[in-house]
Amino acid sequence: MRYTQKYRLKFLNKTFPILLLVGFLYAFGTSKKEGEHQEIYNNHLLTEGAYENGQKSGFWKFYYGNKKLHMEGEFLNDRKQGLWKFYSKREKLLSTAEYDSGVLSGALTFYDKSDKISNILYFNNGEKTGAFDWYKNGIKTHSIEPLKGGRKVTSFYHDGKIKSICNEWNGKQNDTARIYYKNGIAKEELVFYRDMLLNVLVSNNANGERITHGNLTDGEGLLIRYFDNGTIRSKVFYSEGLKNGIAQFYHENGELSEAGVYKSGRKSGIWKYFSENGEFKKEQAFRSQEEDFEFDNEFSFSPETEEESSFEAEFPSNNRTVNKLIKEKLNGVDTAQNKATAWLSLKLDDLGFVLASSIIYQPTEGESFTLPVPAEELPRCIPAYKNGISIASELIYTVKM
Repeated sequence: MRYTQKYRLKFLNKTFPILLLVGFLYAFGTSKKEGEHQEIYNNHLLTEGAYENGQKSGFWKFYYGNKKLHMEGEFLNDRKQGLWKFYSKREKLLSTAEYDSGVLSGALTFYDKSDKISNILYFNNGEKTGAFDWYKNGIKTHSIEPLKGGRKVTSFYHDGKIKSICNEWNGKQNDTARIYYKNGIAKEELVFYRDMLLNVLVSNNANGERITHGNLTDGEGLLIRYFDNGTIRSKVFYSEGLKNGIAQFYHENGELSEAGVYKSGRKSGIWKYFSENGEFKKEQAFRSQEEDFEFDNEFSFSPETEEESSFEAEFPSNNRTVNKLIKEKLNGVDTAQNKATAWLSLKLDDLGFVLASSIIYQPTEGESFTLPVPAEELPRCIPAYKNGISIASELIYTVKM
Protein backbone atom coordinates (compact mmCIF):
# COMPACT_ATOMS: atom_id res chain seq x y z
CA MET A 1 0.00 0.00 0.00
CA ARG A 2 1.50 3.32 -1.06
CA TYR A 3 1.61 6.13 1.51
CA THR A 4 -0.72 9.08 0.88
CA GLN A 5 -1.82 12.16 2.84
CA LYS A 6 -5.29 10.61 3.18
CA TYR A 7 -3.80 7.45 4.68
CA ARG A 8 -1.73 9.50 7.13
CA LEU A 9 -4.82 11.26 8.47
CA LYS A 10 -6.75 8.02 8.66
CA PHE A 11 -3.86 6.32 10.46
CA LEU A 12 -3.45 9.11 13.02
CA ASN A 13 -7.20 9.42 13.63
CA LYS A 14 -7.33 5.76 14.55
CA THR A 15 -4.15 5.44 16.53
CA PHE A 16 -3.93 8.72 18.46
CA PRO A 17 -6.98 8.08 20.70
CA ILE A 18 -5.62 4.62 21.43
CA LEU A 19 -2.25 6.09 22.43
CA LEU A 20 -4.00 8.56 24.72
CA LEU A 21 -5.99 5.74 26.32
CA VAL A 22 -2.86 3.65 26.82
CA GLY A 23 -1.11 6.61 28.42
CA PHE A 24 -4.07 7.26 30.72
CA LEU A 25 -4.28 3.65 31.83
CA TYR A 26 -0.55 3.52 32.40
CA ALA A 27 -0.52 6.70 34.47
CA PHE A 28 -3.56 5.95 36.63
CA GLY A 29 -4.15 2.24 36.39
CA THR A 30 -0.77 0.83 37.34
CA SER A 31 0.52 0.35 40.83
CA LYS A 32 3.53 2.19 42.16
CA LYS A 33 6.89 0.50 41.83
CA GLU A 34 8.12 -1.01 45.05
CA GLY A 35 11.21 -2.89 46.22
CA GLU A 36 14.29 -4.09 44.35
CA HIS A 37 14.41 -3.24 40.66
CA GLN A 38 16.51 -4.16 37.64
CA GLU A 39 16.13 -3.03 34.05
CA ILE A 40 17.51 -5.42 31.45
CA TYR A 41 17.47 -4.66 27.73
CA ASN A 42 18.74 -7.07 25.06
CA ASN A 43 20.22 -9.19 27.85
CA HIS A 44 22.20 -6.22 29.17
CA LEU A 45 21.75 -4.80 32.67
CA LEU A 46 20.98 -1.07 32.49
CA THR A 47 19.94 -0.13 36.03
CA GLU A 48 19.62 -1.67 39.46
CA GLY A 49 18.28 -0.17 42.65
CA ALA A 50 15.13 0.00 44.73
CA TYR A 51 11.83 1.88 44.80
CA GLU A 52 9.93 3.06 47.83
CA ASN A 53 6.37 4.30 47.26
CA GLY A 54 7.14 4.63 43.56
CA GLN A 55 10.25 6.73 44.12
CA LYS A 56 13.89 5.78 43.63
CA SER A 57 15.45 5.27 47.03
CA GLY A 58 18.79 4.14 48.42
CA PHE A 59 21.83 3.15 46.36
CA TRP A 60 21.50 2.82 42.57
CA LYS A 61 23.83 1.75 39.79
CA PHE A 62 23.53 2.67 36.11
CA TYR A 63 25.33 0.83 33.30
CA TYR A 64 26.40 1.57 29.73
CA GLY A 65 24.62 -1.51 28.39
CA ASN A 66 27.86 -3.47 28.12
CA LYS A 67 28.02 -4.46 31.82
CA LYS A 68 30.34 -1.52 32.51
CA LEU A 69 29.38 0.89 35.27
CA HIS A 70 28.28 4.34 34.09
CA MET A 71 27.34 6.11 37.35
CA GLU A 72 26.29 5.31 40.89
CA GLY A 73 24.93 7.07 43.93
CA GLU A 74 22.17 7.49 46.50
CA PHE A 75 18.58 8.64 46.05
CA LEU A 76 16.34 10.25 48.63
CA ASN A 77 12.71 10.81 47.65
CA ASP A 78 13.57 10.21 43.97
CA ARG A 79 16.37 12.82 43.98
CA LYS A 80 20.14 12.47 43.95
CA GLN A 81 21.58 12.80 47.41
CA GLY A 82 25.16 12.77 48.66
CA LEU A 83 28.16 11.62 46.65
CA TRP A 84 27.72 10.43 43.05
CA LYS A 85 30.43 8.87 40.87
CA PHE A 86 30.70 8.99 37.07
CA TYR A 87 32.79 6.58 34.98
CA SER A 88 34.03 6.31 31.40
CA LYS A 89 33.39 3.31 29.15
CA ARG A 90 36.90 2.21 30.02
CA GLU A 91 35.82 2.04 33.65
CA LYS A 92 37.95 5.03 34.65
CA LEU A 93 36.62 7.39 37.32
CA LEU A 94 35.87 10.70 35.59
CA SER A 95 34.36 12.75 38.39
CA THR A 96 32.44 12.77 41.64
CA ALA A 97 29.70 15.23 42.58
CA GLU A 98 27.92 16.08 45.83
CA TYR A 99 24.15 16.56 45.63
CA ASP A 100 21.49 17.84 47.99
CA SER A 101 17.88 17.14 46.96
CA GLY A 102 18.96 16.63 43.36
CA VAL A 103 20.98 19.85 43.13
CA LEU A 104 24.75 20.20 43.00
CA SER A 105 25.83 21.42 46.43
CA GLY A 106 29.41 20.88 47.52
CA ALA A 107 32.44 19.57 45.66
CA LEU A 108 32.57 18.58 41.99
CA THR A 109 35.85 16.67 41.70
CA PHE A 110 37.61 15.78 38.44
CA TYR A 111 40.18 13.00 38.00
CA ASP A 112 43.06 12.64 35.54
CA LYS A 113 44.02 9.58 33.48
CA SER A 114 46.01 8.25 36.44
CA ASP A 115 42.91 8.33 38.67
CA LYS A 116 44.37 11.24 40.63
CA ILE A 117 42.45 14.42 41.50
CA SER A 118 43.06 17.16 38.92
CA ASN A 119 40.77 19.92 40.23
CA ILE A 120 37.76 20.57 42.43
CA LEU A 121 34.98 23.11 41.84
CA TYR A 122 32.58 24.10 44.60
CA PHE A 123 28.82 24.65 44.24
CA ASN A 124 26.03 26.00 46.39
CA ASN A 125 22.44 25.23 45.40
CA GLY A 126 23.49 24.49 41.81
CA GLU A 127 25.59 27.63 41.36
CA LYS A 128 29.40 27.88 41.27
CA THR A 129 30.74 29.61 44.36
CA GLY A 130 33.91 30.73 42.59
CA ALA A 131 36.07 28.56 44.85
CA PHE A 132 38.24 25.79 43.43
CA ASP A 133 41.31 23.71 44.19
CA TRP A 134 43.93 22.78 41.60
CA TYR A 135 46.10 19.67 41.72
CA LYS A 136 49.16 18.36 39.91
CA ASN A 137 49.87 14.64 40.04
CA GLY A 138 47.29 14.36 42.80
CA ILE A 139 48.90 17.03 45.00
CA LYS A 140 47.11 20.33 45.65
CA THR A 141 49.11 23.27 44.31
CA HIS A 142 46.64 26.16 44.46
CA SER A 143 43.37 27.13 46.06
CA ILE A 144 41.04 29.97 45.06
CA GLU A 145 38.51 31.56 47.43
CA PRO A 146 36.08 34.22 46.20
CA LEU A 147 36.15 37.66 47.78
CA LYS A 148 33.79 40.54 47.18
CA GLY A 149 35.11 42.02 43.95
CA GLY A 150 38.13 39.71 43.91
CA ARG A 151 39.66 36.46 45.04
CA LYS A 152 42.18 35.00 47.47
CA VAL A 153 44.93 32.88 45.88
CA THR A 154 46.81 30.38 48.05
CA SER A 155 49.69 28.22 46.82
CA PHE A 156 51.03 25.12 48.55
CA TYR A 157 54.22 23.11 48.91
CA HIS A 158 54.20 19.39 48.08
CA ASP A 159 53.59 18.50 51.74
CA GLY A 160 50.46 20.67 51.86
CA LYS A 161 51.98 23.57 53.80
CA ILE A 162 51.15 27.08 52.61
CA LYS A 163 53.68 28.63 50.24
CA SER A 164 52.03 32.00 49.56
CA ILE A 165 48.79 33.95 50.01
CA CYS A 166 47.68 36.92 47.93
CA ASN A 167 44.44 38.88 47.49
CA GLU A 168 43.44 40.09 44.02
CA TRP A 169 40.84 42.64 42.96
CA ASN A 170 40.03 43.08 39.28
CA GLY A 171 42.98 40.86 38.43
CA LYS A 172 45.49 43.04 40.28
CA GLN A 173 47.42 42.33 43.47
CA ASN A 174 46.03 44.30 46.40
CA ASP A 175 46.45 44.25 50.15
CA THR A 176 49.17 42.24 51.95
CA ALA A 177 50.75 39.26 50.20
CA ARG A 178 52.58 36.67 52.29
CA ILE A 179 55.32 34.19 51.40
CA TYR A 180 56.32 31.32 53.70
CA TYR A 181 59.31 29.01 54.05
CA LYS A 182 58.74 25.26 53.93
CA ASN A 183 58.98 25.18 57.73
CA GLY A 184 55.98 27.53 57.99
CA ILE A 185 57.91 30.66 59.04
CA ALA A 186 56.85 33.88 57.30
CA LYS A 187 59.49 34.87 54.75
CA GLU A 188 58.02 38.13 53.40
CA GLU A 189 54.95 40.29 53.79
CA LEU A 190 54.56 42.71 50.90
CA VAL A 191 51.92 45.44 50.57
CA PHE A 192 50.47 46.01 47.09
CA TYR A 193 48.00 48.42 45.61
CA ARG A 194 46.79 47.70 42.07
CA ASP A 195 49.94 45.72 41.29
CA MET A 196 52.19 48.46 42.68
CA LEU A 197 54.53 47.42 45.51
CA LEU A 198 54.36 49.97 48.33
CA ASN A 199 55.96 48.51 51.46
CA VAL A 200 57.64 45.48 53.00
CA LEU A 201 56.23 44.61 56.43
CA VAL A 202 58.28 41.48 57.07
CA SER A 203 61.56 40.09 55.75
CA ASN A 204 62.83 37.04 57.68
CA ASN A 205 65.36 34.28 57.22
CA ALA A 206 64.37 30.62 57.62
CA ASN A 207 64.94 30.85 61.38
CA GLY A 208 62.46 33.69 61.75
CA GLU A 209 65.16 36.34 62.26
CA ARG A 210 64.71 39.75 60.67
CA ILE A 211 66.95 40.55 57.68
CA THR A 212 67.30 43.81 55.78
CA HIS A 213 64.99 44.31 52.83
CA GLY A 214 66.52 47.62 51.75
CA ASN A 215 64.77 50.93 52.29
CA LEU A 216 61.61 50.60 50.17
CA THR A 217 58.90 52.85 51.65
CA ASP A 218 55.63 53.97 50.05
CA GLY A 219 56.75 52.58 46.69
CA GLU A 220 60.11 54.39 46.69
CA GLY A 221 63.60 52.99 47.28
CA LEU A 222 65.66 49.80 47.15
CA LEU A 223 64.16 46.31 47.62
CA ILE A 224 66.41 43.37 48.51
CA ARG A 225 64.97 39.86 48.26
CA TYR A 226 66.48 36.51 49.26
CA PHE A 227 66.50 32.83 48.30
CA ASP A 228 65.38 30.32 50.90
CA ASN A 229 69.03 29.51 51.67
CA GLY A 230 69.63 33.12 52.71
CA THR A 231 71.66 34.32 49.72
CA ILE A 232 70.57 37.51 47.96
CA ARG A 233 68.15 36.92 45.11
CA SER A 234 67.74 40.47 43.80
CA LYS A 235 68.46 44.16 44.37
CA VAL A 236 66.02 46.44 42.55
CA PHE A 237 65.19 50.15 42.85
CA TYR A 238 61.52 51.22 42.84
CA SER A 239 59.70 54.45 42.13
CA GLU A 240 55.91 54.96 42.39
CA GLY A 241 55.55 51.28 43.23
CA LEU A 242 57.18 50.07 40.01
CA LYS A 243 60.69 48.91 39.19
CA ASN A 244 62.64 51.99 38.11
CA GLY A 245 66.42 52.22 37.88
CA ILE A 246 69.26 49.75 38.38
CA ALA A 247 68.36 46.08 38.94
CA GLN A 248 70.54 43.07 39.74
CA PHE A 249 69.46 39.42 39.96
CA TYR A 250 71.58 36.59 41.32
CA HIS A 251 71.99 32.83 41.07
CA GLU A 252 71.35 30.84 44.23
CA ASN A 253 75.13 30.38 44.67
CA GLY A 254 75.58 34.16 44.93
CA GLU A 255 76.90 34.78 41.40
CA LEU A 256 75.32 37.58 39.35
CA SER A 257 72.65 36.26 36.96
CA GLU A 258 71.50 39.38 35.10
CA ALA A 259 71.78 43.16 35.40
CA GLY A 260 70.20 46.16 33.72
CA VAL A 261 67.75 49.03 34.12
CA TYR A 262 63.97 49.24 34.51
CA LYS A 263 61.75 52.07 33.36
CA SER A 264 58.19 52.14 34.72
CA GLY A 265 58.27 48.43 35.48
CA ARG A 266 59.74 47.30 32.15
CA LYS A 267 63.25 46.32 31.13
CA SER A 268 64.99 49.05 29.18
CA GLY A 269 68.34 49.45 27.44
CA ILE A 270 71.12 46.83 27.50
CA TRP A 271 70.81 43.89 29.89
CA LYS A 272 73.69 41.50 30.56
CA TYR A 273 73.35 37.82 31.50
CA PHE A 274 75.83 35.54 33.31
CA SER A 275 76.20 31.82 34.03
CA GLU A 276 76.26 30.26 37.52
CA ASN A 277 80.07 30.27 37.47
CA GLY A 278 80.16 34.01 36.72
CA GLU A 279 80.95 33.81 33.01
CA PHE A 280 79.38 36.35 30.67
CA LYS A 281 76.71 34.70 28.49
CA LYS A 282 75.06 37.41 26.39
CA GLU A 283 73.56 40.86 26.32
CA GLN A 284 70.16 41.90 25.07
CA ALA A 285 68.59 45.25 24.21
CA PHE A 286 65.10 46.17 25.47
CA ARG A 287 62.83 49.06 24.56
CA SER A 288 60.55 49.08 27.62
CA GLN A 289 58.25 46.58 25.91
CA GLU A 290 58.65 43.48 28.05
CA GLU A 291 56.33 43.40 31.06
CA ASP A 292 57.59 42.36 34.48
CA PHE A 293 55.96 39.21 35.88
CA GLU A 294 58.07 38.59 38.98
CA PHE A 295 55.20 38.89 41.45
CA ASP A 296 52.57 37.50 39.07
CA ASN A 297 54.61 34.30 38.85
CA GLU A 298 54.83 34.11 42.63
CA PHE A 299 51.24 34.94 43.58
CA SER A 300 48.78 34.87 40.70
CA PHE A 301 47.35 31.68 39.27
CA SER A 302 45.92 31.06 35.81
CA PRO A 303 45.63 27.29 35.39
CA GLU A 304 46.22 25.64 32.06
CA THR A 305 42.95 23.76 31.96
CA GLU A 306 42.88 20.36 30.36
CA GLU A 307 40.03 19.53 28.01
CA GLU A 308 37.33 17.92 30.12
CA SER A 309 35.74 14.68 28.94
CA SER A 310 32.31 14.99 27.39
CA PHE A 311 30.04 12.44 25.72
CA GLU A 312 26.89 12.65 23.64
CA ALA A 313 23.78 10.73 24.61
CA GLU A 314 23.37 7.28 23.08
CA PHE A 315 21.03 4.33 22.84
CA PRO A 316 22.05 1.35 25.04
CA SER A 317 22.37 -1.01 22.10
CA ASN A 318 23.50 -1.17 18.48
CA ASN A 319 21.94 0.48 15.43
CA ARG A 320 20.27 -2.76 14.36
CA THR A 321 18.13 -2.65 17.50
CA VAL A 322 17.07 0.94 16.80
CA ASN A 323 16.25 0.12 13.17
CA LYS A 324 14.07 -2.77 14.27
CA LEU A 325 12.26 -0.63 16.82
CA ILE A 326 11.48 2.09 14.28
CA LYS A 327 10.23 -0.37 11.68
CA GLU A 328 7.99 -2.07 14.25
CA LYS A 329 6.43 1.26 15.13
CA LEU A 330 5.90 2.08 11.46
CA ASN A 331 4.15 -1.22 10.84
CA GLY A 332 1.24 -0.56 8.51
CA VAL A 333 2.90 2.44 6.90
CA ASP A 334 4.36 2.02 3.41
CA THR A 335 8.10 2.24 4.09
CA ALA A 336 9.23 0.68 0.86
CA GLN A 337 9.72 3.99 -0.91
CA ASN A 338 13.19 4.78 -2.06
CA LYS A 339 15.19 7.14 0.18
CA ALA A 340 12.45 7.53 2.80
CA THR A 341 13.88 8.57 6.16
CA ALA A 342 12.78 8.04 9.74
CA TRP A 343 14.07 9.63 12.95
CA LEU A 344 13.70 8.36 16.48
CA SER A 345 13.70 11.44 18.72
CA LEU A 346 14.14 11.03 22.50
CA LYS A 347 14.22 13.51 25.34
CA LEU A 348 16.17 12.15 28.31
CA ASP A 349 16.51 13.22 31.92
CA ASP A 350 19.93 13.38 33.56
CA LEU A 351 19.74 9.67 34.40
CA GLY A 352 18.92 8.62 30.85
CA PHE A 353 15.25 7.78 31.43
CA VAL A 354 13.05 8.71 28.47
CA LEU A 355 10.75 11.67 29.16
CA ALA A 356 9.24 11.97 25.67
CA SER A 357 9.73 10.11 22.42
CA SER A 358 8.44 10.08 18.87
CA ILE A 359 9.21 8.83 15.39
CA ILE A 360 9.32 11.32 12.55
CA TYR A 361 8.78 9.77 9.12
CA GLN A 362 9.66 11.57 5.89
CA PRO A 363 8.57 9.70 2.74
CA THR A 364 9.90 10.55 -0.67
CA GLU A 365 6.39 11.53 -1.69
CA GLY A 366 3.93 13.33 0.54
CA GLU A 367 4.30 15.13 3.83
CA SER A 368 6.22 13.97 6.87
CA PHE A 369 4.36 12.96 10.01
CA THR A 370 5.14 12.20 13.63
CA LEU A 371 4.15 9.14 15.66
CA PRO A 372 4.29 9.37 19.45
CA VAL A 373 6.03 6.45 21.17
CA PRO A 374 5.15 5.71 24.82
CA ALA A 375 8.22 6.41 26.92
CA GLU A 376 7.68 3.27 28.99
CA GLU A 377 8.24 1.15 25.87
CA LEU A 378 11.81 2.41 25.56
CA PRO A 379 14.86 1.44 27.63
CA ARG A 380 16.84 3.76 29.84
CA CYS A 381 19.46 5.36 27.58
CA ILE A 382 22.93 6.78 28.22
CA PRO A 383 22.56 10.52 28.95
CA ALA A 384 25.08 13.09 27.78
CA TYR A 385 28.00 13.84 30.09
CA LYS A 386 29.36 17.38 30.30
CA ASN A 387 31.23 19.52 32.84
CA GLY A 388 31.64 16.60 35.22
CA ILE A 389 28.04 15.34 35.45
CA SER A 390 25.38 13.60 33.40
CA ILE A 391 22.84 16.04 32.01
CA ALA A 392 19.36 16.06 30.50
CA SER A 393 19.78 15.66 26.76
CA GLU A 394 18.23 14.85 23.42
CA LEU A 395 18.99 11.78 21.35
CA ILE A 396 18.12 11.44 17.67
CA TYR A 397 18.69 8.36 15.50
CA THR A 398 18.32 8.51 11.74
CA VAL A 399 17.34 5.50 9.65
CA LYS A 400 17.23 5.30 5.85
CA MET A 401 14.26 3.10 4.97
